[in-house]
Amino acid sequence: MFLLDENISFKVAKQIAEVYSNVIHVSSVGLINSSDFQIWEYARNYDLSIVTFDKDFLNISLLKGNPPKIILLKTGNRSTQQIAKLLIDHEEIIIEFINSISYKSVACLEVK
Repeated sequence: MFLLDENISFKVAKQIAEVYSNVIHVSSVGLINSSDFQIWEYARNYDLSIVTFDKDFLNISLLKGNPPKIILLKTGNRSTQQIAKLLIDHEEIIIEFINSISYKSVACLEVK
């Protein structure tokens, strides 16, 4: 379901695993220091949504379309626990965004 960008701690994956299935971090698939485009391609090929702070993924989606879906965190600096809580607290809208036909053409969900 999720591919966490390298600007998000790998620890978040463990903290949200009970709520979201299939959460991986770029470090666990050999994508540390990869370009945003390489990460975007990996997510597309493996049907994952990218969770990130980086607006560049939105720009790639504007050029290439979606999938993958982008969950853009607009929170500023937060602790690992706060990021995990934010994703858990927004579970309903995130799942709807990823799965609903109503959002098929929408590439990015901003979470604050």
